Amino acid sequence: MVDRRERQHGDGTPADIHRQMLEQGIEQSIDAVVAIDAHNRVSHFNAAAECLWGYSREQVLGRNVSMLVPPELHGQHDGYIDNNRRTGLNKIVGTSREVPVIRQDGERRWALMSISRIEVSDLVLYSAVLRDVTEQRHMREELRLLSLATHETGNAVIIFDERQRIRYLNRGCAKLLGWHAQTRLGEDFLDSLLRDSPLQEQAAGLRAQLEQGLQQDILLRDSNGRPLWCALVVNGIRDARGGFQHGVAVLTEITQAKMYEVLQLKVMDALLQETEPHQVLDLLCQEAHHLAPDLALAIVRRHPGHTLEVLASCGLSAELTEALERLEDGALGTLHGGQTRLWQQERPDLGLGPTLVRQIALHKDYHELLLSFQAAPAQENPFHTHLEGLCVHLARLTLERAQAQTHIRQLAFYDPLTGLPNRAQLNLHANTLLASARNTAKPLAVLFIDLDHFKQVNDSLGHAAGDDLLCAIARRLRDSLREDDTLARLSGDEFIAILGQTSSRQAADTAERLLQAISQPLAIVGQSLSPSASIGISLYPGDGEDLPSLLRHADQAMYQAKKARRGSFGFFQAELDRQARERLKLEQELHQALKDGQLQLHYQPQLELESLRVRGVEALLRWQHERLGILSPARFIPLAEECGLIIRIGHWVLNEACRQMADWRRRGIEIPNISINLSAQDFHQRDLSLILGSALQQHALCSGDMTLELTESLLIDGHPVTLENLDTLQTCGIRLAMDDFGTGYSSLGYLRRLPVRELKLDRLFVCDLEQDDEARALTQAVIHIGDSLGLDVIAEGVETPRQMQILQQQGYRFAQGYLFAPALPPEELESWLSSHKLEA
Repeated sequence: MVDRRERQHGDGTPADIHRQMLEQGIEQSIDAVVAIDAHNRVSHFNAAAECLWGYSREQVLGRNVSMLVPPELHGQHDGYIDNNRRTGLNKIVGTSREVPVIRQDGERRWALMSISRIEVSDLVLYSAVLRDVTEQRHMREELRLLSLATHETGNAVIIFDERQRIRYLNRGCAKLLGWHAQTRLGEDFLDSLLRDSPLQEQAAGLRAQLEQGLQQDILLRDSNGRPLWCALVVNGIRDARGGFQHGVAVLTEITQAKMYEVLQLKVMDALLQETEPHQVLDLLCQEAHHLAPDLALAIVRRHPGHTLEVLASCGLSAELTEALERLEDGALGTLHGGQTRLWQQERPDLGLGPTLVRQIALHKDYHELLLSFQAAPAQENPFHTHLEGLCVHLARLTLERAQAQTHIRQLAFYDPLTGLPNRAQLNLHANTLLASARNTAKPLAVLFIDLDHFKQVNDSLGHAAGDDLLCAIARRLRDSLREDDTLARLSGDEFIAILGQTSSRQAADTAERLLQAISQPLAIVGQSLSPSASIGISLYPGDGEDLPSLLRHADQAMYQAKKARRGSFGFFQAELDRQARERLKLEQELHQALKDGQLQLHYQPQLELESLRVRGVEALLRWQHERLGILSPARFIPLAEECGLIIRIGHWVLNEACRQMADWRRRGIEIPNISINLSAQDFHQRDLSLILGSALQQHALCSGDMTLELTESLLIDGHPVTLENLDTLQTCGIRLAMDDFGTGYSSLGYLRRLPVRELKLDRLFVCDLEQDDEARALTQAVIHIGDSLGLDVIAEGVETPRQMQILQQQGYRFAQGYLFAPALPPEELESWLSSHKLEA
């Protein structure tokens, strides 16, 4: 082939110019041009061909054309060329087809190729012109897929122009709306869409939004007038300048979803309106049956070992409903939460022919379930399945909400331990009972029941044992009352019973019955207990016309009964109210007395009878009351124990006694020992020994300077901290004395085991010594006990010389009482000590 640079310099004849023009035209063509000679070698390869294949001319010219053919087409290509050379038959020459092109870098592209046969002399040559159509092919494929997706989707796709005239409908429009192109093209989009729709009034507002884009659920009617809900989405297509060209609307049917939504909204609204659960379940079944008339529903509750309870149903015949309620629980078989069972056989016991019955558990315990009935179909209906699932969810929500409300009500109005009504529920019941009593002019009784020694059970056996005792007492009380009587737990170990239409005699009989029931022995954590209680009774209308008054007066009567004799009952008396008010006033004044320093300690000497030497003093608490004068501990200590002041008072007594003892020592006044009375609550403090040690150290006293007096009831209260404190105090060297010995519950076993070093004979035995042989026998027995156990014994309340003489004859060595001196303020005691020394 002649080099093209040589040809460019030809002689310039018209033939040369024509040839040059052809060659330049081929070279500058945007299409690739490839020519092959008689031996199938590439003889021409223009610039566009270089771009298409990625090869340079030098790499291609003179090479077999097969290098430009994809490997998978080599056989076909060579066959076509050879056949055409021999026979002139033509399969590819003179035709156009798209062929693959493999570039030098391996990229596959597509070209539209046309081949021409050129016969020169006896040679047959070929030329091929190829145009790169890769991008067009990709676009065609995208359009094909888009068209396929548009037509095959279940959605309706509508395209409208800038004047909102319909220009395109996919096949989904016919399926969903019944629209066809021949009747709808050119129509106004919104006019066609909203024809016969309730949304026609909103057409103007919707039209204004079309160009900006729209997304909304709308209710339409198809070409047959059938209502259907659709989700409408409209997007705009704009030109390069932003002008609106076309709108694309996509409609997706959501009728079933809307049905579910409406059903759910109706049920949720009923729940928000606090509708009764059974009414909500009825509504659910009715609405579901309305959505699917061929589906009947029932919500039932299983009672193990019994028949079913139909909570709600719709679409079931009366006969079928009755048959279900007669059905034994076991006939349903065993299911677990979330499982289902299908009945497809006949059920003669329910009067059913071939029926598909779906049995769906609503809870893991399988107590409630949904039953759906429909004539046995060839295959299950997905709409029914979804609807049943929604019904299960809503029924479960309703039942769980009812259960939660019941639980909340239980927490709000019932005691969680005993299950009895609490104070709030008591108030509601009482208001009803009082209103009835007013209307009928019938009496009503309120019983205030308080357990005796309950704190000791908690302290000695633990709070779990205390809880068990409360539950047992609650059951006994409930079993002993009439069905229409009200019983409530007020707080702690306090119970309230309200007896309607009850006279005072009937109230007394009931109280006796309750006390007898309570006192029966019972075992708690392996311990046999014999509980008791005290009961106060107030009567309507004489003792009050409202619950607070009746409760307050019954409480006062209970307190008085407990004070008189535990395990008894008493009626309210007006005097009790006066006393209660006085106690309340006294409590308030006691708080102030602690702040204002109105409490004082008086000191009574303890003497050795033989020598009349002072062996110590007992510190006795007094209250210098502004209104009532000097009050003894018996008047206010029980009150202090009830109102929580006793610990503070105990600390004050301890520190004041130590201060006074230190002051006497500093001034040379010889008092060997000081005795202090502390309450049971003081001995329940784990740090009691530390408190005592700190007070002694602060005032430079030693442990031998102090004696603590204990009551017999404290020693047997069983509180573990009490026993620990007694052992610790003995180890520290503090002397312990048992006060008022003989009046409590002591036994020789207790005395032997406990670290007591001193007994104090109660004054009750001393006062009758002169005229009562039995009293002398008792005092003789006490001194023998003391001697046998190696304990000192002090006689209290000695008032006459004869009493002192008898005691000395019996072996008593120590005493205190008015015969020697009363309890005196510190300065008076100092004067007595001075005169006593002179007398001694």
